[in-house]
Formats: sequence, C-alpha cells, structure tokens
Amino acid sequence: MRVRIRPRKLRLPDVLFLHKDHFHARHNRVWDGADLAIEVVSDDSKDRKRDYEEKLADYAEGKVAEYWIVDPQRQVVVVHRLDGDRYAIHGEFARGAASDLALLPGFGIDVSALFAVIDDIPE
Repeated sequence: MRVRIRPRKLRLPDVLFLHKDHFHARHNRVWDGADLAIEVVSDDSKDRKRDYEEKLADYAEGKVAEYWIVDPQRQVVVVHRLDGDRYAIHGEFARGAASDLALLPGFGIDVSALFAVIDDIPE
C-alpha cells in the first residue's frame, strides 16, 4: 500500500500500519498517512542510502509516527520516533534482543527470530 507524503509524493513501504483510530486516512489506492512504516534494507549502497536518509526525511515530512529500518546486513532494527518534524532514534535493537515498543503497548519483537527467518529466505 502506498502512503502519501505530500501531494504528488508517495512512498511504498515494505510494511505499513495504521491504528484503527486513524482509519479515516485509508483509501483504496493510497493512504493519507500511517502510524508505522517499516523498510527492509537491501545490500545495494543506493538502497541503503535511500532507506537511511531519503525515506527517513520523507516519512518524517508525512508525519508517520514511527519508522523502522530492518537491516539484515547489520542485523539490527532501528526504531525512529517522530519528535516534532524530525525523527529521534528510539532504539537500535540487535540480534538477541526482544524489544517492547511504545506505538503498540505490549507489542514486542524478537530480533533474533526475525533475522533467523530472514536468513532462511532463499535469494
């Protein structure tokens, strides 16, 4: 699903979440906002730069509350939380860590299990 950043600027995150309180932003082809966008970083240096820099700026501009970068190469999940009009790093969670994330109270991820699944996906 695509999310509108501004008129004529869209992003297509790997995973997108919208809380039920914000369902008014859902539309058939494009959402007018999101609470969480997740990108899985590719090994290509252009893709890495885009996910870590360009998309970070775009999702902040679009007021996406959290932006997660899942980085298989570094084996980390970087969680950015919107603070005003910019992101602040909430945490960088490495293999072996289970994290409790504030966007969804009680929700956590087992980073080791996440990367074990990613490691098992054939190229």
